[in-house]
Amino acid sequence: MSPEEREAIVENIAWFTRRYPTAGERLAWCRRVMKEGVLPRG
Repeated sequence: MSPEEREAIVENIAWFTRRYPTAGERLAWCRRVMKEGVLPRG
């Protein structure tokens, strides 16, 4: 893994945890994505 890839992953995790700050919100997101059958790409 390159330093750039690692930085991008860390940034994505930081965004996700800000957007969905609680475990309940994260689980709701996961359930919604699994129900739709597609993961968002970014």
